[in-house]
Amino acid sequence: MTPNKYSMAHQQANIPSLSWVDAGWGKGDNCANKLRMMNGAFETFFVLLQAIQDCEDDEHRNVMTAELTDAGDAGWGSGVTDLDDAFTHWLGPGHWTDNNVGSYMKAHGMFGGQNPAFAGLSPSCCWGLPTNIMPGPLAAVNFFSALDDKMDKLQDAIQDHNEQLSLMAKAVASKNGSQVDKAFKAIAKAAKTAKPFLWIPKAFGIVPKASDGPGGIAVQGGITFVKAISDIDTFLNVQQQALQTGIFNNETSTAFAALTFALGKIPVLGFFYKKIGQNIPGLIGCINAEIEEHYRMIDRMTQVH
Repeated sequence: MTPNKYSMAHQQANIPSLSWVDAGWGKGDNCANKLRMMNGAFETFFVLLQAIQDCEDDEHRNVMTAELTDAGDAGWGSGVTDLDDAFTHWLGPGHWTDNNVGSYMKAHGMFGGQNPAFAGLSPSCCWGLPTNIMPGPLAAVNFFSALDDKMDKLQDAIQDHNEQLSLMAKAVASKNGSQVDKAFKAIAKAAKTAKPFLWIPKAFGIVPKASDGPGGIAVQGGITFVKAISDIDTFLNVQQQALQTGIFNNETSTAFAALTFALGKIPVLGFFYKKIGQNIPGLIGCINAEIEEHYRMIDRMTQVH
């Protein structure tokens, strides 16, 4: 994206009222909602980029920034077709004059709902209608559609993570070392897939819920999502090296896997996904129940008897 005060989140772009819109979409049916859509795109980008900039891990911050700016560049053609174009257009003198419009097609997606999809956004200026066809400025339509595509990838990663956790539980119970190894790798892969799309304000440092049953192990202090993934990768390397020495058999390595699991490496990721469900209700609300059950399961599995 072209560096400027809007694309770098130094200031939030905002069209004050329809009186500032000379384009055709500024009049007639749904003109107020079209303005909310454009300002909603401006605000969503601003809030998400500021949240990303709060992330202390350089690599994580960079991959999230790349995905967000990629959404801001979604669109092609003459005039204002993407959010980058919209920033440049609004930086120019005078009123909004670009006539490009499109139709947002996803009900209850990033824009298609009566409430904001992210905490920190203002309903008064940016939220739409619970319908699956909403006309609006093309730059906003393309930006929200691109975000929806990226959030679909996040949702798939979360679902894959939860499915693999169930397989992990069975492998630990049966002391199947190769299956534990396979499940750990799949869980780490799902976490890495989700990583670029975790645009949650103030949620990069997390404190998992402590097990409070008899003999439960409490995970103390703040543990970052990135640290959790790193810990899984470290464990996988150590476990594989242990197997290759021939000193430890699969059962012993599996016991080590269960111990690492109990100490909170996987529960940390489960907690993070639960926070996603709480902070982006309009985004993955359809799997909230699955996330809740997933967290109850990992809480049970980390009890030491």
